[in-house]
Amino acid sequence: MNTQIAKTDKPRLTAAAVIVQDGKYLMVYEDMPMQGVVLNQPSGHIENDESLIDAVKREVLEETGHTFEPTGWLGLYPYKSPHTGNTQIRLCFVGHSLGFNPDQPLDEPIVKTAWLTRSEIEALSAEHRSPLVMKCVADAETLTALPLDRLSSSL
Repeated sequence: MNTQIAKTDKPRLTAAAVIVQDGKYLMVYEDMPMQGVVLNQPSGHIENDESLIDAVKREVLEETGHTFEPTGWLGLYPYKSPHTGNTQIRLCFVGHSLGFNPDQPLDEPIVKTAWLTRSEIEALSAEHRSPLVMKCVADAETLTALPLDRLSSSL
């Protein structure tokens, strides 16, 4: 596996989901080339010609096997990776799972999924992909998410 990641000169837009059920958050463990196995929310890059809502739904399904129903938009989170030098802008959504398909194959680099409490996530802080993991959990607990109609659905 090539462990070098190309540095881009433009920020990359990603969609992430904070999903809580029975006091636990749906998280993914992903094997990243320069970090090893890390903990993250289901998230990924928004594809060309894809709406923000469609992107977050697709990413959650591909990374967890869960059908995601976003209920609100938490915010924008810029982050510059110390590993690649790339800047990402994360659009974080909150919502819930409509169900789980055990036959859905998980995307690479997802190793496994887990439902974790906030305390468990905090205890694993050394394994977080970035500081955005805990920031999004904290914001989901303390901020009021904006309605989805505040985002344009047109391309």
